[in-house]
Amino acid sequence: MLPASRFGTATGRGARLPAAAALPLALALVARTAVAEPSPGVRLVYFDRSDANCPAEPDLRAAAAARLGYDPFAPTGKSSVVVTITRTARGLRGEIRVEDPSREGAASRSIESSSGDCAELGKAMALAISIAVDAMSLSSPMPQEPRPPSASRDRPATNGPRAARPNGATDEHLVPPAAEPELQGVGSIASDIPRRSSGASAEPPDTARWYLAVHGLTSVGFAPGVTAGGALGAGWLGQGRSFEIEGRADYPQSTPHGTGSIRVWPLLVTVAPCVNARGWAFCGLGRLGRLHGSGHGFAVDRTGSSVVATVGFRLANEAILSKPLRFRVFFDLDWIPTNNSFDVDGRSAWATSTWAVSLGLGLTTRFP
Repeated sequence: MLPASRFGTATGRGARLPAAAALPLALALVARTAVAEPSPGVRLVYFDRSDANCPAEPDLRAAAAARLGYDPFAPTGKSSVVVTITRTARGLRGEIRVEDPSREGAASRSIESSSGDCAELGKAMALAISIAVDAMSLSSPMPQEPRPPSASRDRPATNGPRAARPNGATDEHLVPPAAEPELQGVGSIASDIPRRSSGASAEPPDTARWYLAVHGLTSVGFAPGVTAGGALGAGWLGQGRSFEIEGRADYPQSTPHGTGSIRVWPLLVTVAPCVNARGWAFCGLGRLGRLHGSGHGFAVDRTGSSVVATVGFRLANEAILSKPLRFRVFFDLDWIPTNNSFDVDGRSAWATSTWAVSLGLGLTTRFP
């Protein structure tokens, strides 16, 4: 390199640089221009037509950026990622369409959630968006967030050769994120990286949610014939598990016996711990209550009750009606070890079955 005085004298006389020196200088100028003026990024266009309150655009964008390790999105981007969520007969569908001017035609991909779980669908879409944006970055550099000049000076040096980055620019966007984003609840996406607008850390993914349930049901085995009844429950829902306490009452069912008739009905409290997967719940059941009976048309009409206890199994499925409201259908199978019976004149007039079967429909609502 020429001393400063000679360099100033040569340029002052209008001397020309040799070709061997001009080529590296031109390449350096091109490299500086490419870094100083990065590509405008990717524009994210989002439509939620599911009426299920699926992930909001800022949450979806943040989840994709967390997977990439940098934020590639800009409102003036030349390339576009168009995301559309719709409801289908089988659940929810997310469609991702990539429009890149540097490539011929547009690419698209559809992701379906048969369980209708917005959180599950949002996680899959965030992954697909990050893969699509990463593929586009191979043909055009992604914009980087401006950093204070001191950031590059405070970074420790690394061993081995490294390409020069003018103006303190780094290749940090090539580093994968420390942790993947997690999904929270229904219709929300969050990262374990704190947001810049708040000093608080993100909420853990298995935050509990409470819910209420109301059911109508029919059953066989607790009373004579086929009975109808209802149940009211409250429960706790976590990540892949739930716990519900339910109060149940069946309408009194009559059956003739001799010159009169008897009426029997159960009042039960149910405890149901469950494992949940893709909209299905697999539950154990424990019930405890009273079996009530009364006689009518006999010489002496009597009423009475006895303790009834059961253990069993429940299979349930839920479908989304709206964000807080869901439709539930379930099947219960109970074993009745207490062998309750109703006596008339010292003789058994009716006894519970060993097994009881219940079918039910209901609604659940979640909060907050």
